Amino acid sequence: MFFVMLGFTFFSASMSVGAKLGNGLDLSGFVLACLAGGIILSVYC
Repeated sequence: MFFVMLGFTFFSASMSVGAKLGNGLDLSGFVLACLAGGIILSVYC
């Protein structure tokens, strides 16, 4: 189960999006994007 969940977390699309967010945003924008994503995920779950 650990490897399946690890595969959901670390795959090339999520790493690519994370790199684009890291390069394209300043620290406050990045934190806001992470918070917004966390809120959307918590509502979805």
